[in-house]
Amino acid sequence: MFHLPLALSMPGPFELILLTGLGLLFFGKRLPDVGRSIGQTIVQFKKGFKRSRG
Repeated sequence: MFHLPLALSMPGPFELILLTGLGLLFFGKRLPDVGRSIGQTIVQFKKGFKRSRG
């Protein structure tokens, strides 16, 4: 039977709650701005990737 290493498995409910709590602790009120900037970065990366491929 094939098992994924722990680093590649999906986080469980406890880990998701922990990550959410840490995100709120570190970023607080800036969390929506951080999410928006990450989204814009991903969009720009995809646009640049499409341009370089053809």
